[in-house]
Amino acid sequence: MKLNKTIEFPKGFLWGTAASSHQVEGGNSNNDWWDWEQKPDTIKNGDKSGKSCNHYELYETDFRILAGMGTNAHRLGIEWSRIVPEEGTINREAIDHYKRVLDSARSMGLEVFATTHHFTSPLWFTKKGGFLIEENLDYFKQYIEIIARELSPLLNYWNTINEPAVYAVMGWMTGIFPPGHQDVGESIKVLRNIILAHAAAYHGLKEHSPNEVQVGIVKNIPHFVPSDPESDQDIQMAASQDNFFNEYHLHGIETGILNLGEQEEISGLKGSTDFYGLNYYMEMICDQNHPTEPTPSRPDEKKTQMEWGVHPSGLYAGMMRLKEYGRPIYITENGIATDDDSWRIDYITRHLEQVRKAIDDGADVRGYFYWSNIDNFEWALGWTPRFGLIGFDPDTFERKVKTSGEFYGECARVGAVTPEIVAKYIND
Repeated sequence: MKLNKTIEFPKGFLWGTAASSHQVEGGNSNNDWWDWEQKPDTIKNGDKSGKSCNHYELYETDFRILAGMGTNAHRLGIEWSRIVPEEGTINREAIDHYKRVLDSARSMGLEVFATTHHFTSPLWFTKKGGFLIEENLDYFKQYIEIIARELSPLLNYWNTINEPAVYAVMGWMTGIFPPGHQDVGESIKVLRNIILAHAAAYHGLKEHSPNEVQVGIVKNIPHFVPSDPESDQDIQMAASQDNFFNEYHLHGIETGILNLGEQEEISGLKGSTDFYGLNYYMEMICDQNHPTEPTPSRPDEKKTQMEWGVHPSGLYAGMMRLKEYGRPIYITENGIATDDDSWRIDYITRHLEQVRKAIDDGADVRGYFYWSNIDNFEWALGWTPRFGLIGFDPDTFERKVKTSGEFYGECARVGAVTPEIVAKYIND
């Protein structure tokens, strides 16, 4: 690929990477995902997270690498099941560990965005029905109060719920994530209760943090498009899918009203985000012949290891959609699973072009976090997909920055993607 002109970003723009606790830490044996991995036929190739990337022990190494690359921000997860491993029990050792983690990242010049819930919950909580039961939100509120009081002094930004619609759909509709249910009614209940959990986290972090923090949701916004733009049925399907997956929560946060055919006003939901975290990976193709199954790629296009097509314009569409709400935007996840590092460099460049375009068109985009800093455990797909800018040896855990990591780091240092940098790392 060739870049014709420099893509320059504003001063103070955050050049970050992202990860979640379960996918990189290792040893999260008290959560529902660990339990799920032990069951047959739940994870591709029978993979298990195990020690994962051993980030729990090697966090200083990872932060040192990221700072050395040139990045200035990192999104990480706080593991609820470590903080509260059993009902009514607070693990002081885990709290002290996360204090060291946050202090280490800060000491190396990384602005931290910490996520309170990234798909995993304590096993004891899920045995009580988890987010399927509204009353269980009280347990989540207690956890939020603990981490607000203990950890907020070490950071400026919190993310509440990661990808609430993905969580509800994958766990209770498709059954690919725990608890493995396939029940539309349950999925809708979780879809509702997880956004209530977001509101509870927002207000809990604001109330119990001894310092002033910025709190925002992380919303995955796939771009739903009709397979045939001339087909009224395909257009209608795309609108319906978008309403369920995207608009339900976005409209709810902006208005305080949840609406899937029946309006419900939720106390404390309206305006409950200081910024929007936007995750973007793919278009979803809506075809009337498969009304409940939009697909993440077209048959004739090049696909990633996730079987996703690559369409950077969908990121622009998501940013411009969020622009209308008048809040700051951070791209909290965007990345590609591939062993072709040149393709990863092209991917990052093309998506950053869309970020710059959105900024030029009035979107208040303040940072970009590539997913992920390191190859990690990709949920139900196990260890096959490679998203990382950094690879590692699973036996020794030795890290190695990929060429794409060097590329991204150099862009971060100069605050721009230039034709010279692209040419340096890609030979056409």
